Amino acid sequence: MLTKLNEISNSVAANPLVDKEKSSTEANTEQAWKAAKKFEAYYMGFVYQKGMDSIPKSEDFGNSVNQEVYQNFFSQAISDQVEKSPHGIGLAEMIVKGKKPMTPSLTQDFKPLAAPVLNNPEFYLPAARVTSGFGFRGDPLEGDQRFHQGMDLAYPKRTPIQAAAEGKVVFSGKKGGYGNAVMIQHDQGYTSLYGHADENLVKVGARVKKGEVIAYSGSTGRSTGPHLHFEIRKDGKAVDPKKLVFFKNNT
Repeated sequence: MLTKLNEISNSVAANPLVDKEKSSTEANTEQAWKAAKKFEAYYMGFVYQKGMDSIPKSEDFGNSVNQEVYQNFFSQAISDQVEKSPHGIGLAEMIVKGKKPMTPSLTQDFKPLAAPVLNNPEFYLPAARVTSGFGFRGDPLEGDQRFHQGMDLAYPKRTPIQAAAEGKVVFSGKKGGYGNAVMIQHDQGYTSLYGHADENLVKVGARVKKGEVIAYSGSTGRSTGPHLHFEIRKDGKAVDPKKLVFFKNNT
């Protein structure tokens, strides 16, 4: 790598297009920046190519030669874009200004970025018997195979329904086959739904805490008896709640 940097520096220094009216300091700085930018571009292309070399050859390209040509073109395109970028990846600046590698042990200016806080919600429900799970099942009313988007819990009529996680109520009312239903929006695109309630206790816009009673169970909508139909959706798509819910015993 150092050999390549020296080659690039020498080629830039020999470039006759450098403005001769600039002072020697300005000219040297300009040459250094050009060389550093070219090396930065070369480095990114080199890293990409090494990564591509580790991937097994694919028949999708016809043969290994075609794949290699394609990868070389793409590697060059990456290098060109890095060189044109006004900021690059910071390597050029580090070279020109003589900055040390950014590690906490070598520079006091470096402040490590805090790990992103995803705030994935944790769902908790009182322990109850699961009478029907997520996935295809025989419809209890029609008998044909239908996809069940949640799980049914054995809740006797008027059992308090608790919010499985903190969030904001985005729906409370009659919702087709769900009967009386409550929907709560949580962090990271998650939504929970509570169906077939006998009575809803919360209104749209309300903020609820985990464990707060939001409704009483019932048998409204398409239902054969009192129970809680519970769903979890991620970005609007139903997911298996059994993989996300912790059941707790009431104490």
